[in-house]
Amino acid sequence: MFQLDPPCYNPRILPEGGDPLVSEIISQGEGRWSDERLHQWFDPPTCRAIKAIPLPRWDVSDKLIWHFTADGVFSVKSAYHLAVDLDRRRGGWRALG
Repeated sequence: MFQLDPPCYNPRILPEGGDPLVSEIISQGEGRWSDERLHQWFDPPTCRAIKAIPLPRWDVSDKLIWHFTADGVFSVKSAYHLAVDLDRRRGGWRALG
């Protein structure tokens, strides 16, 4: 799982259009990360972390994946189970009082 250290988090105002898709920060046809586009959206430590992620050798379409289910599909049921599990791990409602 890819995770940045907390000091690397540096929110910034995104360019028009919101969050980039992965395909928008890859130099198409070259199979490498686009330095220009990475630096447009991310701070230097985040750019270095992203560039350390290897890219596939073939074109892959972007798609949303809900990694809390085996099939990758979001459902209210799966979100409920996640919430219950997180609540248990944190001590439940008793931890609030």
